[in-house]
Amino acid sequence: MSRAPSVSLVRPASPADAPRIGEIHAAGMLRQLGAGLGRVVPAEVSRLIDSAQFASGWHESIENPPSAKHRVLVALDGEKVVGFVAFAPVDDGARPDAEGSPTPGGPPPSGTGEATPPGRDEPLTSPEAPSTSSVDAEILALEVDPAYPSDVQGARLLNACADILALSGASSMRTWAVRGDELRQHFLTESGFAVEGLRRGYLVGDGEVVEDAWWAEIGDPAPEHS
Repeated sequence: MSRAPSVSLVRPASPADAPRIGEIHAAGMLRQLGAGLGRVVPAEVSRLIDSAQFASGWHESIENPPSAKHRVLVALDGEKVVGFVAFAPVDDGARPDAEGSPTPGGPPPSGTGEATPPGRDEPLTSPEAPSTSSVDAEILALEVDPAYPSDVQGARLLNACADILALSGASSMRTWAVRGDELRQHFLTESGFAVEGLRRGYLVGDGEVVEDAWWAEIGDPAPEHS
């Protein structure tokens, strides 16, 4: 992927940012589930999407990350947090198996346990060809406050994430997007991602939401400008 230099509007998250991250994450999940279902999220599901619970999980993940390579960054508008991204190395337990579907039993993304769509987390075999790409890192979450332009703030977060990963030696990264979420799919396509050929599904109320894996190569870190 090609990218512009990261700017000072993105910084590492602190535990004090957790409440805003929780709010943004909850709003993003509701939007994505609605897009995946093609209708309003059922009340019994939306009640489970609690921004305070999300905030608690993110506070723990920011304060006590599983490793130094598990990172959370926030985008700012002035002093206000308007978006965030979380990323980490791809663990062997989360890599695709020989059939092209995520390996069952892999560790859940740090800080997003409460954010898993309610229902069944069951890998589905993709009808596409099995993935041959081997990714080094995974974007666990990338969300922007809906009151702000998601393409602009999302690009800043993604650029900063890619710069850090490139400096660590990573050459490719993966993320997941809900099938039917045209806003996210357009953003990923414009950012140089492509569908990887893996998918996973969740029961949400009486419907099912499917996520597709997307991947991109990481270029050289963007140069610093004085």
